[in-house]
Amino acid sequence: MKLKYDVVKPNLHIVNGSIFFGINPRDLISTSRLIDKIVGRNMEGLKVLEGDLKLVQDSQEGVRGEYISELSSYIDAIGEEHYSIGSEDIRHLNLPGFIIRAQNSKNPNDVSNWCRLQRDLENPDEAFDKYEDGRIFKLDRERTLEEMKKLAQELEPKVPTDFARFVIIPGYIPVARGDDLDTKYFGAVTLRNLKGEDNSLVNKTRKELKKGLKKIPGPCLSKDSPDFYQQVEKLSVDAHHIINRYGDVITSSLWESKLFVLDP
Repeated sequence: MKLKYDVVKPNLHIVNGSIFFGINPRDLISTSRLIDKIVGRNMEGLKVLEGDLKLVQDSQEGVRGEYISELSSYIDAIGEEHYSIGSEDIRHLNLPGFIIRAQNSKNPNDVSNWCRLQRDLENPDEAFDKYEDGRIFKLDRERTLEEMKKLAQELEPKVPTDFARFVIIPGYIPVARGDDLDTKYFGAVTLRNLKGEDNSLVNKTRKELKKGLKKIPGPCLSKDSPDFYQQVEKLSVDAHHIINRYGDVITSSLWESKLFVLDP
């Protein structure tokens, strides 16, 4: 897919409708409040995971839960303490934790599953061919199609008309040719109309965010940053499955020593 790239200013890029920005740590709270306010007055408000809010409020890690806790409460709770949110699986893969992750859909997977179903239902035979490629077993296509339609109907009321996701992760600027690093924050706001063809609220929200974020200074973004961010997001989702399958090697730096034992 060809990228539509708009460099608004060095630390603010809009790529295929998604907004990417770089900020200094001191601007984290004010920038997050700005984004929360603009999104909330135009569409369903941003929420954070129950577990993320509990972590920053009580320093207790627990069940992630759903995206039902107010982003504003999370921002109040972190204050000057910039927590790194993420599972142990993420840390094993050497991924940065999220400073903020918020969206306006309760379940982390509802939107992605619904979108995938809509795409596959447009051309189910093509989707089935792709799934069966290289596999020994074949699908009962008629039954699978009915199940797909049923699941799409079940997800329909759970998916917002206009979807928003807001994420901030840490990044680093090499200060010199040595190993010194300067911590900065990379932010992304994804806005998308999911139902119908009325993009007016999405376009209005994007325009207001662009205007507000233009006033905030920050580090220059590389043109590779959207690709790296997308991979971090996808890898974070897949982290648990990757660790389950390959964890003995990934989580042990001395796995090579476990190939052998001392002579009995």
